[in-house]
Amino acid sequence: MFLLLLGTFVAFVVSLFAIKALLNYVKSHDFTIFGWYRIILGIFVIIFFYVI
Repeated sequence: MFLLLLGTFVAFVVSLFAIKALLNYVKSHDFTIFGWYRIILGIFVIIFFYVI
């Protein structure tokens, strides 16, 4: 039971740091590269399912 509570607490603390880092990244950068990545990936997925 102790390990479960410890794991939950550690996951909570790590997630707070990860969210803070992501918000700081979003404040100083834009999502242009992410947008192009999603468009290219979408085209590849459509082609993949069209070929199969």
